[in-house]
Formats: sequence, C-alpha cells, structure tokens
Amino acid sequence: MVSKHTEKEPEKKKLAIYDLDGTITKYDSLYFFVFYLIKKNKISIRKILVPFISHIIFKKNPRKIKEKILSAIKTKNKDEMDKLCFDFAYNHLKYKQKFIKQINQEKSNGYSLILLTSAFDSYANAVGKKLGFDTVLSVGQLIFENNHIIYQSIGNEANKGKNKLESLKKKINLDSFDLPKSKGYGNKDDLPWLNILGHKKIY
Repeated sequence: MVSKHTEKEPEKKKLAIYDLDGTITKYDSLYFFVFYLIKKNKISIRKILVPFISHIIFKKNPRKIKEKILSAIKTKNKDEMDKLCFDFAYNHLKYKQKFIKQINQEKSNGYSLILLTSAFDSYANAVGKKLGFDTVLSVGQLIFENNHIIYQSIGNEANKGKNKLESLKKKINLDSFDLPKSKGYGNKDDLPWLNILGHKKIY
C-alpha cells in the first residue's frame, strides 16, 4: 500500500494595521506639525490663522483647509520638506507609549506591520520609519510643482475610512494574508477597513 504524501501549505502571514492620528498619537498631529513649522519659521502665520482655527473649531471642509495650510508652508522643495518631517517625527511628535511597545511586540511575533493614514506622504513615511513599520500607506500626497505645494488625496476627505480601504486593496495583496487572525487599530471612521480583519480595537 502506497501512502500519499501531501505537502502542508505554508501558513499565511498576519497583518497588524494601524491608524495614526488619534490612535498612535493622542490628537491630530497636523496641529503639532503646524506649531513645529511656526517655530522653525517655515510657515506663514498670517495665511494659516483663519483656516487653522476653522479646522480645529468647526471641522469645516478639511481638504480645503489642509490645502491652505500646506500652501502657506515656505518650504517648496521636497527634500527640505522630507528633512523637516523626519526631524518632527523623530524628535518632536509624541506617541502613545503602549503602542510603541505593542508595535515592537507584534513585529517580533511575525506580523506584517502597516501604517494606514490620512496624513500626507512625506510625514507618514517619516513616522513609519521611526516606528518600524514594514509598509506605509497614505491617502494624501504632496506634489511640488512650480514652487507650489499641491495636496492630492484619494476620494472625498469625508470618507477617510473608505479611502483607506481603497488604498489598502490597491497596494496590498490581501489574499496572501490571514485576515481572520490579523489585527487593526483605529477610530470609528476606520471601520470600513477594520471590518475586514478578524480582530479590531477602536480608540
């Protein structure tokens, strides 16, 4: 009698996906980045005062407000912007310590770590590198053109969770991961992508 030998399929890797603002950080880090740029004399206070107050108090048209804030930045060069973002992410931005420990623990346990955020790409990449993420997905992108900063984002800013899910599906082959055993951390706006994972926590 000949026994049939079947090879066991390799186990799929698990994901650990994190939102940034309000999850890894306590507040919207854009506020603190603006204060940082003011200290560095890299942004025009006169140009950002009204849109900044509107963003904090009234939450009006977040995309337009972001565009106005970013257009007021005196730095119009991508390399210089990247340097500012890295300095801010590494030396000034405050992170929740429990997440620092958790991210390191999940990395050592073999999870593939993804930072999925609405923060613009230069800034998100700096945070991702600082915290040791394998992949950074940002729905916002800065384009430097003719000494102007143009802000582009996927979809409507009012649908951040759906935009993030679209970006996730486009950039990551989700079928190659064990989603029922994967984890997600975000806020209520992130439910569209949190709901595809087996374990989620909302902050």
